[in-house]
Amino acid sequence: MRPWYILLALLWILLALWPAAIANRKGHSFIGFLILGLIFWPATLVAAFLVRDRGRPYAVRR
Repeated sequence: MRPWYILLALLWILLALWPAAIANRKGHSFIGFLILGLIFWPATLVAAFLVRDRGRPYAVRR
């Protein structure tokens, strides 16, 4: 096994951690987004930014 395969695998895992961390900060499942990020990284990143924050109530207009 060549060393760049290991580096590629580490990069793949690190990129999958990015949307999982964003989703976790918003109150969603870290493991669910991690697994989804390992399979569909770009779509998961977009979804992590678009999901609603469960920690904040809805904004009230005055």
